[in-house]
Amino acid sequence: MATRTTLSSSIETAIVSATVATTFSFILNVLFPLLREEYSLLSGFKDELEKLESIFTRIESVLHDAMTRQLKDRALQDWLVKLTDVACHAEDVLDKFNFDITRRNAASSQRCLREVRDFFSGNNQLKFRFVMAHKIKELRGKMDSFSEEVSKFNLGQGGSERLIRDQNERMTHSFVESSDVVGRDKEKKEVVAMLLNNGATSTNLSVIAIHGVGGIGKTTLVQLVYNDTGNVGQLTYNDRASVHAYFDLKMWICVSDDFDLSRILKCLIESATKKKCEVDDLDQLQIKTREVLHRKRFLLVLDDVWNEEPQKWEKLENLLRSGDRGSKVMVTTRSLKVSSIINSSQNLQLSPLQDNLCWELFQRRAFKAGTIPGENFVEIGKEIVKKCGGNPLAAKALGSLLHFKHELSGWKSVLDSEMWQLFDSQSGEIMPVLRLSYDHLSLQGKQCFTYCCLFPKDYKLEKTTLIQQWMSNGYVLNEQVGHEVFNDLWWRSFFVEVKKNEVGQVVGCKLHDLMHDLARLVAGKQFCMITKDIKGDTIYKRTYHLLIDQWSSHLTMLEETKKAKSLRTLLVSRSYPIEKSFVGRIFVMLRCLRVLDFRSSGIKVIPDSIGFLIHLRYLNLSGNPIESLPESIGYLLNLQVLKLSMTKLKKLLKCLGKLQSLRHLDIRGCQLLNMPIGIGRLTHLQTLTDFVVSKKKTSCGLEELKELKLSGELFIWHLENFKLEAIEIEQLILSSKENLVSLRLTWDHHNNATSNNDNERALDMLRPHLNLKQLHLHNYNGLEFPHWLSNSLLINLVEIKLAYCTNCNHLPSFGNIASLKDLQIIGMLEVTQINGAFYGTGPIKGFPALEKLAFFNMPKLEEWSVEEMSFPQLIMLTIGMCGALRSIPWVKSIQKLDLSDCSSSLVASLANKTNLPVLSSLMINKIQGLTSLPDRSLLGLNSLKKLLVSSCKQLQCLPLKDMEQLVALQSLEIADCPELNSLALLNAAQLTCLQNLNIRNCENLNSLPQNWSSLASVRSMTVVGCRNVTSWTELEIRGLSSMSDFSIEICNDKVNLSSCLQHLTNLETIIVHGGEDKLHPQPSKWIMGNYLIICCCSDLGSLLDGLSNATSVKDLQLKNISSASLPDSIGEIQSLQNLSIDDCANLTSLPNSLRGLSRLEGLWIHGCPDLERRCQRDTGEDWSIISHIRTVGIGAGNLT
Repeated sequence: MATRTTLSSSIETAIVSATVATTFSFILNVLFPLLREEYSLLSGFKDELEKLESIFTRIESVLHDAMTRQLKDRALQDWLVKLTDVACHAEDVLDKFNFDITRRNAASSQRCLREVRDFFSGNNQLKFRFVMAHKIKELRGKMDSFSEEVSKFNLGQGGSERLIRDQNERMTHSFVESSDVVGRDKEKKEVVAMLLNNGATSTNLSVIAIHGVGGIGKTTLVQLVYNDTGNVGQLTYNDRASVHAYFDLKMWICVSDDFDLSRILKCLIESATKKKCEVDDLDQLQIKTREVLHRKRFLLVLDDVWNEEPQKWEKLENLLRSGDRGSKVMVTTRSLKVSSIINSSQNLQLSPLQDNLCWELFQRRAFKAGTIPGENFVEIGKEIVKKCGGNPLAAKALGSLLHFKHELSGWKSVLDSEMWQLFDSQSGEIMPVLRLSYDHLSLQGKQCFTYCCLFPKDYKLEKTTLIQQWMSNGYVLNEQVGHEVFNDLWWRSFFVEVKKNEVGQVVGCKLHDLMHDLARLVAGKQFCMITKDIKGDTIYKRTYHLLIDQWSSHLTMLEETKKAKSLRTLLVSRSYPIEKSFVGRIFVMLRCLRVLDFRSSGIKVIPDSIGFLIHLRYLNLSGNPIESLPESIGYLLNLQVLKLSMTKLKKLLKCLGKLQSLRHLDIRGCQLLNMPIGIGRLTHLQTLTDFVVSKKKTSCGLEELKELKLSGELFIWHLENFKLEAIEIEQLILSSKENLVSLRLTWDHHNNATSNNDNERALDMLRPHLNLKQLHLHNYNGLEFPHWLSNSLLINLVEIKLAYCTNCNHLPSFGNIASLKDLQIIGMLEVTQINGAFYGTGPIKGFPALEKLAFFNMPKLEEWSVEEMSFPQLIMLTIGMCGALRSIPWVKSIQKLDLSDCSSSLVASLANKTNLPVLSSLMINKIQGLTSLPDRSLLGLNSLKKLLVSSCKQLQCLPLKDMEQLVALQSLEIADCPELNSLALLNAAQLTCLQNLNIRNCENLNSLPQNWSSLASVRSMTVVGCRNVTSWTELEIRGLSSMSDFSIEICNDKVNLSSCLQHLTNLETIIVHGGEDKLHPQPSKWIMGNYLIICCCSDLGSLLDGLSNATSVKDLQLKNISSASLPDSIGEIQSLQNLSIDDCANLTSLPNSLRGLSRLEGLWIHGCPDLERRCQRDTGEDWSIISHIRTVGIGAGNLT
């Protein structure tokens, strides 16, 4: 504890040092030059400004010496803290002066001086100069005292050179992604075996604990296991026994030190459903959790658990027992006590890596690829690695640090650092080593890294947002520097789990949990994160950056927030809804804000007082139901980032043209009708997500985009309104935008009255720069594509989508684009053939990198020829609604083939295919006129794992003997094929890998595959809507109990079920249907789990008698039953929880035996007139029988 306290004390001063240094840098490099230029003619003021600048320069020159010595000098630490406060105040004052410069320039150029002056009181120029001179003099007085103390502390100069050297020392590398995992094959094999071992699963849940010191690789190991598909190093095991295939559901939750049940359940639901959970009530969260896990064999990872309170774990554990047998929870923790509390059945203590393995990790980071390090560097490096004690995070962090140290003295200083005295690899106190990495970051890197502590652990950081907020706080001067700092932090292992988009660009990351601990430790009082109504940090006067998460009391939020009057960053998350009055008070109270994020907060109206936030650089109002913005937003002249995506805005104000500092405008998902005139004046604009072309003369024209240096993505809407006469002939609007990554161009198909020639000219003028990565065209109605597209001049494209270019009768030559990976052609109605021109000419042709190819809705396409050696990397091929196409080329690399709504001839050509050795998924859907799959069509598909045949209305038979050769098949699904008559000749015993058998709505099917019940591998089975199937034996029905998931419909007229049901030990839902119609009933929404539909039931009594010993049945639905009464035996189903009676018009009463069903919680009666009358609350004859039931629904309403 003493070690951590000592470290905390020294490390907190580091962020103070970084803050004051970056603030000084911003003042000297940005603000003073602007002020100097503007006020150079005002002699008196000019003199004062120069004197103040001189003081700042002198103090900055000694900052490096102060930062170095303050670790051992408490007085110097205090001096730096006070200097930080004054420097931040100075920045506010000087920034306000700079704002006035911008405001006056904007007012004079736009002839709206009076309007602007009306908003800001006291703007008389003489008065302003007087106030400004007074402020400068006041600042100079404060800074003079600090300047005098430089001598007192005997601080040496040379700091500015050192600071510059620190900043330039970083970004000299390029990233080469390589595996950061070594030496854990044995542990991975061991953990996988624990997960797949089902030998002791008498209970539904078992817990595995992985524990070890911080940074030892627990999370990394579990990530490897979590994503396991069957290979562990050189080990290989059956695909159906891989972690990926073994579990129905996988979930990952970073728990950290906040073991809050509501939060964990919410994260669990979101991880399972891949959807945002809007539920907050704990009871509802528990119900939803049981639904999500119900009858699922799941794997849940609880990462970084610290909770040592048994009762908290027990509450969660009880909910987790809703899953199927074989479900596992895997916990990573640094605490052995946690392992005992969670009653883990198996434990793995992760040991340190051997020195040679740590050295392998270290040298990957420390030395450039392909270089041979000097012997002295290797010797010192190995000594450093020994000190790491086998900790991989320490080895990677120090290797990354030393990558930039080119002098031997730099390596020696790390080896001899005093921080090693605090490092204890056995106890897991790794912070001193991480502190070494932190100390060697540039000042910008320190500030930017520490800023990340505002976000919760395991938070997915968006790269672009992060850089924009760094910029807005003055940590980095521009986006390029921000990208370099981000990459530097990634390289040094501060960032992990980096995510990329479809064109390969890094878009996000996470902080390693230990790095998050370090950031929190460094942050001190300047950064604060508060959740759930003042749970978390304390807000101080010196708090500059604040995250508020899940606050319900806005009044309390105001009271707390106003403590930090100099707040620079306010991020409000999940505090919904926020009223206009609260927002207005925030704007008035916190006038120093640089970053304000109110995304998805339910704000409907933005008050005029937003104009007071003159320092604001970043404003995010995305996801709010805002219909308009106030005119006062035009006064935010420092604003650099404005995010309005997914709001209800239909127009943007003209005043946006005043925001000369604006660099990023995000309007995705808004229903804008036009763009305001003046967009072209925003000369710093880099991001404009959308542009709406309008015919109105009062709207902005496309020509205004020409001079803008746009980057990222651009979506141009309604190009049918493009006024060609407003553009000079041959003028190119987008060709100079070298940083544009994604371009989407769309015409309105219904309102496109422009001529073909005009569309062609318009598209020609919109030729993008050849750096473009992604291009989408929608509803282009020209007859020809322009030269730049038809001849594939955009050589760096990764993704192309052409949708409904209905008048073009040929495809462009895309084959020579070496980088192209994804090509989608949709709705090109006039194309009749695909020939050699499609593949390109020259040394690069034939789509060398293409992985995904789709042709959809091309009804005239008849012929597709392929050139030799084309599509060497093609993985996924989709053909849909191409009714005239008779055959397709068979490419050996294809892994997934989808054929939908095509001709039967195309499917028949499968019999003539060459070998498809890696095809793993085949879908045949909506094939008109297909009566049979031809023999040999499925032969040779030795890697096929999934086969889906659906909606083939004329299909009568399948090549059953060929299907027996599908030795790798895991999932067989046949659906909506009403003429299919038999599967009896298919010997399912040959399909030894089959896990899922799904047959639905095949009305004429009379038999299932032979020996399906003998397959131990089958875990999920559905047979619904196949009432003619009569081959259900008692042995087969009993066999359903070995499955974790089944949905079966059986005709009671053809199979005697009364003696079988009691053997279905995992049967939870029964639907009994009278069978008067041909509908295939599905369970009500409150029904879940394994269910059995029984149709054509005339003897309900004998059927329910068979359930008297059933202990698992929870839900019973009775539909269209002709009986006049229910049998008393229904009262013997003691496990019953829900009973639904629908459309049973003959039923006149309920049996008294229902009184004995103590677990019955819900009863619903609908479409039963006599029964509904007898069950009315208090007055009905049968009310006393059901009054004990918690929820009773009669007719359209609920009675209880």
